[in-house]
Amino acid sequence: MALLLFGASFPVAGAPLLFWWVLAIPAFAAYWVLRVRTTVDGRGLVARRPFTTTTVAWSDVAGITFPRFGFGKAALAGGGSVPLPGVTVDDLPRLSAASGGAVPDPTPPTSEPETESEPDAGRSAEQ
Repeated sequence: MALLLFGASFPVAGAPLLFWWVLAIPAFAAYWVLRVRTTVDGRGLVARRPFTTTTVAWSDVAGITFPRFGFGKAALAGGGSVPLPGVTVDDLPRLSAASGGAVPDPTPPTSEPETESEPDAGRSAEQ
């Protein structure tokens, strides 16, 4: 944000009456960064976009879809979808934990590597 404000200050300093409106760009960018997010808990999810807030209970969510590009969407049981700003496929394990299991975690469980026994130790005991 500071770099954007710094860059916008040059036209404003050169001709303030002509370029005063350029300062609105860093202000809107700061508003966007602070406002847009998705919050998840055991009761449901809250999707905050620049000018709207949508709250959805887990009972109304039929699934989570991820388009090829962009952020995820919550498919609603009654039809339609709710965009989830900031939620990507990489967030699924955290989304599953925060939802209390309402969203299943598709990643396979990691297993501990098996320790290999020495093959020569078994032969010496048999002979």
